[in-house]
Amino acid sequence: MNTEFSPVLQTQMKRYSDPSTAPRDKVSQLQQETDEIKAIMIKNIDTLAERGEKMELLVEKTMELSYDAVQFNTRSRDLRRKMWWRNVKMTIGVVIALLVLMYIILALICGPTLSCS
Repeated sequence: MNTEFSPVLQTQMKRYSDPSTAPRDKVSQLQQETDEIKAIMIKNIDTLAERGEKMELLVEKTMELSYDAVQFNTRSRDLRRKMWWRNVKMTIGVVIALLVLMYIILALICGPTLSCS
C-alpha cells in the first residue's frame, strides 16, 4: 500500500507546497484581497498626509503674506504722511521765498518802507 500511495502523496505534496499551483481556498483568497486593500489604504493615507503637509505649508505662507500685507500697508501710510508733510513744507517755503522776493523787488522800487509816492 505504501508503494501505491507514495506517488499520489508526492504529487499532492508538490501541489500544496508550491504557491503557484496550490488551489486557492476562500481564506487565502480573502487574505490576499485584504492585503491588496491594505496596501491601497496605506497609499491613500500617505497621499492624505502629504496633502495635509502641503495644506499646512499653504496656511503658513498665507499667514506670512497677511502679516507682510499689514506691514506694507502701515509703511505705505507712514510714507504717504511723510511725503505730504514734505510737500506742505516745500509749498510753504516757496510761498515765503516768493513773498521775500516780492518785498525785495518792491523795496528796490519804492524804498525800504514801501512808500511809493
